[in-house]
Amino acid sequence: FFASDLGPARGGPEDRPERFMTIEPAQPGAFGWLDARTLQFRPAEPWPALTRFRVTPLGGKAGTLATLLEAPVSTVPNDGAEGLEPFDEITLTFGEPLPPAMLAKMVTLELRPLPGVSGGRRLPPEEIRIKALERTSRADAPSYSLSLAHPVPAGTRAVLTLQLSADEAAAGAAKELSFATGEPFRVLAFGCRERQLPVTPSGTLYEKDQAIRCGTESPAILVEFSSAPRAISPVEARNLVRFTPSVEGLKLQTSARTLEIRGAFRRDTLYSVSILPAKLTDQRGRPLEAAGRSEAFVVFPQRASYVKWGAGQGVVERLGAQMVPVDGRGAEKLDLRIQRIDPLDRSFWPFPDRPIVTDESERPPGPGEEPPAWSAPEQNIAPQGIARHVKLLGSPPVSAIVELPLKRDGNAAAFGLDLEPHLAKIAGKGEPGTYLVGLRALEGGSLRSWMRIQATDLALATLEEPQAVRFTVTSLATGLPVPGATVRLEGTHRMPGKSVWETFVEGTTGPDGTFRWDAPGRPNVHESRSTRRISVTKGKDLLVLDTAHPPESYADNQWSKSRDHWLDWAFQPLEARGARAETLCHLFTERPVYRPEEEVHLKGYLRERVRGMLHPLAAEDGTIVVEGPGELAWRLPVPVSEAGSFYHLFKEKNLPTGVYNAHFEDKKKRRFGHVSFRMEAYRIPEFEVDLHGPDQTALDKEFQVSLTASYYAGGKGGSRPVQWRVTQFPYDWTPPEREGFRFSSDGRFSRAERFRSSPRLTKDDTTNDSGGATLKLNPAIEPTAQPRTYVVEATVTGADDQTVTSTRRIAALPAFVLGLDVARFVEHARTLSPRVIAVGPDG
Repeated sequence: FFASDLGPARGGPEDRPERFMTIEPAQPGAFGWLDARTLQFRPAEPWPALTRFRVTPLGGKAGTLATLLEAPVSTVPNDGAEGLEPFDEITLTFGEPLPPAMLAKMVTLELRPLPGVSGGRRLPPEEIRIKALERTSRADAPSYSLSLAHPVPAGTRAVLTLQLSADEAAAGAAKELSFATGEPFRVLAFGCRERQLPVTPSGTLYEKDQAIRCGTESPAILVEFSSAPRAISPVEARNLVRFTPSVEGLKLQTSARTLEIRGAFRRDTLYSVSILPAKLTDQRGRPLEAAGRSEAFVVFPQRASYVKWGAGQGVVERLGAQMVPVDGRGAEKLDLRIQRIDPLDRSFWPFPDRPIVTDESERPPGPGEEPPAWSAPEQNIAPQGIARHVKLLGSPPVSAIVELPLKRDGNAAAFGLDLEPHLAKIAGKGEPGTYLVGLRALEGGSLRSWMRIQATDLALATLEEPQAVRFTVTSLATGLPVPGATVRLEGTHRMPGKSVWETFVEGTTGPDGTFRWDAPGRPNVHESRSTRRISVTKGKDLLVLDTAHPPESYADNQWSKSRDHWLDWAFQPLEARGARAETLCHLFTERPVYRPEEEVHLKGYLRERVRGMLHPLAAEDGTIVVEGPGELAWRLPVPVSEAGSFYHLFKEKNLPTGVYNAHFEDKKKRRFGHVSFRMEAYRIPEFEVDLHGPDQTALDKEFQVSLTASYYAGGKGGSRPVQWRVTQFPYDWTPPEREGFRFSSDGRFSRAERFRSSPRLTKDDTTNDSGGATLKLNPAIEPTAQPRTYVVEATVTGADDQTVTSTRRIAALPAFVLGLDVARFVEHARTLSPRVIAVGPDG
């Protein structure tokens, strides 16, 4: 990258590159100008591994580039092989050739006794001889033989460490391979299926206070060998195991590497079990070794290391955090590359939700083999097509080995990789841009995984009206409106016989950061439009959004995901959008209280509301339904006039006192309007009814409601009929707000369900001699745990058959709610110190 124009403005080949730069040692390849200031070298052969190249630019400071060694593609024996025969040769196959002398400097071999955790011996270089194996053709992968002066003995793990870089900056980048020979044929452990202990071949197996307790219903003892023994006869098996006290009825069975012993074991009896030497061989003919102490070990092997992106694409804040999600385990470093791309180039858009993977061992397209730029109006480029275009990007502005917050022996973790210093190196700190970020595990071969990120300070939201859209652009850093931003909506325009990529709308936001667009609908049935992309531009800052992945929409007080393309509705018929016509009813009486023998005038009006305007509704004749105490109901047909009004004179004999409710029903049994009124006797009643109960109760326990019937003249209304009626309604309740706390109640049974309750309760009862009666209710038996209101009515019939009704409302609330106060964001968290509070219904 030069500071001034040295090449052709439009780029082209360079036949005399030595005028501008030199590469030592020489590497076959071609030089070419990408633009007047950028000269690129593209090698014709793969870069040789473990080589330092000195690059000297014109008038600049020379620099050194070091190549890495890729891990072997295969080994003989296989990596991680267990139970091998003693061996004295290891074969490594690589993806590219390298000098044997250089390979010898990068290889170390350590021999450790099994299980191979520690305590090894590193072989000196003179005991390892490296030789390149002959290849039948140039296309064959090169292989190298590591011949050992002495075979790896039995019971040994050979750990071969291959350094992947000769550069000090990449110290620690290594590939570790291991091979284990089989243990000698011996007894490893004894016990039962629940637990096994290491075996001492001669003497007592365990102490009394360390006795194995086997809890199986069918008692059995298992003896485990290091390898599969040959078939064991009952006589040989009896010579291997001795019991004190003796066991009758022994039954012996061998399978794989295990001897199972069954017999008439007595419960609560401590058996001493000894493993004795015997002439026994395994299936390979090796004799059983039982001369010394035999030990067993337990180790948790290291799991395979990996590193991968946590997303395929995303946005980082231009003026804020620039972290990208990474998942990994055991990888302490990774190879990072960053390419800057045109955000509107459809050859790299839309990027899939999963990262794009490229194989860097494959030859990139040569001159004349480059794929053309993607411009199909109907289809998006496939991930394989994006991968081919990635290979054309050439030298990345950033190529570095990055330290990771992972440990070689640690667990898997998800973390954020900070790209801020790398992006600042490309475009400057706080500058916008669109990039492809690629990672490659140093031990993971030649595959590189790419994700797409946008560094921007722009955010877009759309406020959707029935037939218009208001685009709102705000700043990610401040949340304030962004005036003067250009919003462009693009997509596919399909016409008879052809389709084109078209800009549907383009506008600039005003001082409030918004831009309003009238939706065109679909004026022509022979044409259609589909949205594909929304872009927002402010100066050099550019945000590009895929309409196939719209944001969540907010309507009716809730957030929901959309399955349609963002704003596709704007090119569909718009007649059905907006508020629908609504039927309204105003039903009323001339006063709220009547005597039981008086007439009730019920009057109502029907109206239709269309786009905010009310119109008289001359509907068909309907019915007024009146509901009274004691489940009484009257259905009263009424005619509806052309002005949308109706009337009925309600008068019945022997009406009970209490609350009456009325509503209007049409021919389809749809309910409209509501009015309530009371029937009260004007003459002084002979007695009164009082209901007693809590104003609030908990949902986790039962509560009691009682009544008392008392004569005004004195005395209690004993032995009088009582009818109870209990109805439940949903109750909207939240605990009192406390600063910093977020509350949650028990939602195990009602997390997202509609309100449900037991059926309406009716019960006939009789007052006792004291004029009292009691009703018990239990909210804990309800099918859901939402808060609710119990409306309890009690109707008592006097000696003159006059009824008196009393009503009480009781709110049933959660026994307590939990509040949590904890920091919503902690940059460097080692501990969390939340505050927890339990709040009852009373606050």
